[in-house]
Amino acid sequence: MADRETMTGHRRIEAAELNRIEIIDGGRRLCLSVRDAAGRPASMSLPIECLNAVVTAVPRSDRDLLADAARSVHRLDSWTLRDEGAGLVLTLHLPDGARIAFGVKPSQIAAIASFAGCSSVPNRDLLN
Repeated sequence: MADRETMTGHRRIEAAELNRIEIIDGGRRLCLSVRDAAGRPASMSLPIECLNAVVTAVPRSDRDLLADAARSVHRLDSWTLRDEGAGLVLTLHLPDGARIAFGVKPSQIAAIASFAGCSSVPNRDLLN
């Protein structure tokens, strides 16, 4: 069945296709016109203020998140550099507790140190 009604009266439409998106009611509402799995047309209207919530609820790929991060500047709380045997791992720690790890080469760390004005490459097991 293409749409279902639960015991509480909640109706769920399983859309198979999005036909049209319109801004209606003088820019105050977003209307989605769809076709359900049985081919029947249906529509739903939301207050325009809900658009951000809908967009941010959509899962995004790691590639998209990294692309966004490349365009943003985030505050760095601390970092760690470890020798994992197969190579160095640089982990950046953000103030909110998030962490991102990168496999890096010693020459890349040396270049970063040189750019930052350090006279020597940092110890391989350095915690900052």
